[in-house]
Amino acid sequence: MKKAGYVVCYAAVLWSFYVMVLYALTVFDTGGFLGLYSGAAWMYQTPVLWLVLFSALTCGAIVRLFRGHAGGAERIAALGLIPLSLISVFGWAIITALVAAV
Repeated sequence: MKKAGYVVCYAAVLWSFYVMVLYALTVFDTGGFLGLYSGAAWMYQTPVLWLVLFSALTCGAIVRLFRGHAGGAERIAALGLIPLSLISVFGWAIITALVAAV
């Protein structure tokens, strides 16, 4: 069950990166990406929700790692997940600020 949880977390973080890259490409009007953008546009309507969810994911991984319950492969998975989740948190914080400013 733990392995499945980490797989889902990694998949969520990679999806988050995809969504943030699409947002950056369309905000900076790089062009030609509106078809891809429409597939993830529903996430940009409530960026605060995604900021909170990825913050909770990061906090959960940090707590799990430093409470001493993680061992072996789980420790390595948590150590990899924490920086990726932090990048997602900062990315969604920026998107939240940009959406709020508009």
